Parts: sequence; C-alpha cells; structure tokens
Amino acid sequence: MTNMCKSSIDDIELHYNYAPPTDIGRTKLNLGKSEIVLASTNIYKSNQVPVGYSFTQIPASAFEALDVDISNDSALEDLIEHKIFDVSSKGNMSVQLIASNEEES
Repeated sequence: MTNMCKSSIDDIELHYNYAPPTDIGRTKLNLGKSEIVLASTNIYKSNQVPVGYSFTQIPASAFEALDVDISNDSALEDLIEHKIFDVSSKGNMSVQLIASNEEES
C-alpha cells in the first residue's frame, strides 16, 4: 500500500488481534479452522486523511521462523508492514469491492 499510493503515507493505524482465520485466510494460507492468525486491519493516512485500507492475516505458526517477539508491539507492527513482505518469495494482490458495516470493520 505504501509503495502504490500517490500521496505520501505519514500515518498507519494498525488494529490487530489473534483469532481463527477467515474463510479466505483458510483457503489462501492452507490453514485449518482451529489454527490461529494475527489478524490486522490497517488504515493508511496522508495528512490525516484515510487513503487506503488493508486486512492482513499471518499464521501464528510463522512467528518462530520469522523470529518475531509477539510481546513487542513495535516488532508486530514491523512484521505486519514490512517483514512479511521482505521474506516473501512472491506476492499476489487482489482487490475486491465489497459492502462493509461496523461489524465487519
């Protein structure tokens, strides 16, 4: 997101928790229903105006291999915004237009 935005991103709001993966996450990440992911909603801002949004799911099983201290908020933020992309061998992006409500955000 930060590389594709026409305006410079000067703030990223991350809201994350640990939960079972969504249906899409289970399919794309080949996970079982009882596995846990770090789920993060990310809002990208430029001059205090939201310019982008993303939802990221990272399997908890990857934390040890990625050498992430999950008790450190800064380490988790770095994982979500940088490290997971740096260590990826390839990337695919999909864009979907969906209706949203407060329960989904």
